[in-house]
Amino acid sequence: LHLTEAYVNQWGGSLLAAKQWDAALGLFKFNARRWPKSTNAHDSLGYAYLQLGDKVRAAAAYRRAVRLDPANADAAQSLQALSLRPTQ
Repeated sequence: LHLTEAYVNQWGGSLLAAKQWDAALGLFKFNARRWPKSTNAHDSLGYAYLQLGDKVRAAAAYRRAVRLDPANADAAQSLQALSLRPTQ
């Protein structure tokens, strides 16, 4: 079994859609740990935390995504929606 970043991210997204919150969050956490320099992994982790109502952890993950790639508009917009700046 070869778990690529994209595969794990897609799998986590499918689990979120199926409301399997804990399993989805576990996969997104795995992805962020396995690929610590991936802006997409941290962006997706932020989204998962946001879906679970954990705005503090969501913001931290989105900030990490923006630090990794300042051009990550999705993460920056998500922070803005949380009324936070990327460096706050």
